[in-house]
Amino acid sequence: MKKTIFRVILLTLVFVMLFGTVSAFAFEAYDTYTYSIDGVPMKSPTAYSASAEIDSRAMNLYDEKFGGALSADVTDIVTDNEGNVYLADKGNNRIVVLNKYYQAMATISTYVDEYGHTQTFKNPQGVFVTNPEISSNPEREIYVCDTDNKRIVVFSQDYEYLRTIEKPSSDLVEDGAFLPTAVAVDKYDRVFVVSPSCYEGVIVMSSAGDFTGFIGAQKVTYSVFQMIWRKFQTQEQIDAQEKNVSTAYNNITVHNDGVVYVTTDKIDSQ
Repeated sequence: MKKTIFRVILLTLVFVMLFGTVSAFAFEAYDTYTYSIDGVPMKSPTAYSASAEIDSRAMNLYDEKFGGALSADVTDIVTDNEGNVYLADKGNNRIVVLNKYYQAMATISTYVDEYGHTQTFKNPQGVFVTNPEISSNPEREIYVCDTDNKRIVVFSQDYEYLRTIEKPSSDLVEDGAFLPTAVAVDKYDRVFVVSPSCYEGVIVMSSAGDFTGFIGAQKVTYSVFQMIWRKFQTQEQIDAQEKNVSTAYNNITVHNDGVVYVTTDKIDSQ
């Protein structure tokens, strides 16, 4: 009798170990990857597993005061020091604000500027929230990349309009180079702007919008074949070729210690 019970327990443990492990791998919803030294994506052991799925209904966005469900084109997400979540809902031209329980608190889509004009976003792609615990500014501020309007709009923690940051008046920032898609602000209130049409790196400005320089420009490299071939080309042929420019960044954030992190479509940078 004891042998029979022991065999049942042993078989049960084996079953759980085998099929439990198989199920965990079989139903993993996401692939995890890292990069090789050459920048090639490589599969890696699962780093994170989803614990919940929260849709627009769970967020209470169907309440008429919030304007309906999220679009399929949410392009950025950040949190503040209290755990509130901010989503750049590009498809609906708005910023959605959730509390730490992922319940909708507010949406920002229109505002009245300092001239009394009602303004709306046009394809807002980035959002950043300052941390008053480490910033020189004791008030939390919300920075929104109003991308197709070519500006950054700043709001208070109560979602009130504060100011607009437009293309800096500097000859170093060419016309068309200020198309903000991501923004970050450090503890000294320096504003870092990612623009896919700017190949000099990340645009750095003061909180008032004054241009102070570029950071993080990536090196442009030519293959041996390209360098040899250019020796035999005329200047007209060289001018007619596609320009070899550095890869533009696509997102940015600033850690509490002041380190700026940026990403490209290829590999993370720091």
